[in-house]
Amino acid sequence: EAYIKPALERRRQADEAGGANPLESRGGGGLGGGLGPLKAVGPSSGLWGLPLQRLAASPHHSRLARLCPAASVPDALAAMVAALDESLETPKLFRKPVSARALGGVKTYFNKNPRGGVPLGYDPHVVAASLVGLLASLPEPLLTFDNYEAFLACLALGDDHSMALAAGPVEGAGEGGQGNTGADAFVTSNLAALLMTLPTAHKATLCAVAPLLHRAVSPPAQVHNQCNPFVLGLVFGPALLRKPKPKGPDTNPNQAF
Repeated sequence: EAYIKPALERRRQADEAGGANPLESRGGGGLGGGLGPLKAVGPSSGLWGLPLQRLAASPHHSRLARLCPAASVPDALAAMVAALDESLETPKLFRKPVSARALGGVKTYFNKNPRGGVPLGYDPHVVAASLVGLLASLPEPLLTFDNYEAFLACLALGDDHSMALAAGPVEGAGEGGQGNTGADAFVTSNLAALLMTLPTAHKATLCAVAPLLHRAVSPPAQVHNQCNPFVLGLVFGPALLRKPKPKGPDTNPNQAF
């Protein structure tokens, strides 16, 4: 509650402060704020390194920008997810190193064709690395800087044995210990509440990426790609959740090391 309630309150205040223009940034200090007016991104603006909210609001980058803004994600990202969805049984998916030259080729292609699909004959490993790279290039990470400490605190609840004992078992947990424990349900419910505070474009993109990762570690794909949640955590964790950089004159320069 110490993290989730303030986040929800910031989101509510940002929504109330919104003007008549739906493309205006909703507040400067709340979730997703500080981006300025969400102006349409032109063809020369590229794709990598641009704020997700601007990409989702740009008809040049998303065909749903005007039809259904709440579900709008960059078409390039959706194309990568769709291509990987058909290649989940690729051995060493998300783990095989990819050359900088290959990644540069994908970046150049999508910068010129932001609404183009993945070309036929693609290498799944290159597409996988490009998806991670695109998410890592977002100035505001998918789970937002504001929620960094909140997500870490929420996940830490699962390691608190006293919390687990206090929560107890929940309905659906078998006698043999199968099913979620009360602690699991407690963490899951808090994570769900925290995800609801994300900006619209971030939620839509997370809804596109998360199911892909779930299918990647589920049978029968996992049998072939030898992927597991730990591996995906190492690969996608730094791209989805990043610690805000220190700001201000009092920042200790040695903290960067």
